[in-house]
Amino acid sequence: MSDERRPMSLSAAERSLIFGLREISEPEHRERVLTLVDGLVRIAREPGCAETQADGVPCGSVHSQCEDCARVSEKVQTLVAGSFPVRPTVPA
Repeated sequence: MSDERRPMSLSAAERSLIFGLREISEPEHRERVLTLVDGLVRIAREPGCAETQADGVPCGSVHSQCEDCARVSEKVQTLVAGSFPVRPTVPA
């Protein structure tokens, strides 16, 4: 069975996100949101920086002192905190 067809359980927050995406009526808006969410997920799954660190190895963590990673993390946190107040999740 492929990963796409494998049954899986979702948390209440994951379920809420999926249903929220499905409720976006305008296809252009839904596509933009999906692109943004996909980008954020890729950053979170594979944090990294093209900058070579002092040991000569590219950075593999957003928790390092790399200015680019810190700047991106700060902007995302500011965007979410300022523009999108946390709403209670739907109970499972």
